[in-house]
Amino acid sequence: MLSLAVFALIAGCLSLPGGTERLTEKNNGTDVHLTVGDTLIVTLNANPTTGYNWEIEALNPLLLSRVGAPQFLTSSQMIGASGKMVFTFKASSPGTCDLSLVYRRSWERNANPAGLFKISLTIKE
Repeated sequence: MLSLAVFALIAGCLSLPGGTERLTEKNNGTDVHLTVGDTLIVTLNANPTTGYNWEIEALNPLLLSRVGAPQFLTSSQMIGASGKMVFTFKASSPGTCDLSLVYRRSWERNANPAGLFKISLTIKE
């Protein structure tokens, strides 16, 4: 696993085509504006060792496509340490949609999620 410091260093050196919008928990419930080709990176606090994990609940893949699998990053080598779950998306087509992520245990589908991250996206040409 990469440490958060190494991830931040690598992310700062990468040149992604288009613009890059970085969001965290503080952006929950906001309206986000992107341009086709932009990259959206969502970083949320997580601790998968508790059984909880962030999952995509709502996404329009025609407008916003996932880039790779989510990455769990931690700055600790301790077993059970918390860290950050990082989701990367690419704005593919113009339009509006919601992006919703839920924090829950996979076996508790009918239970209320422990966390919710939702944004409204507007993607322009």
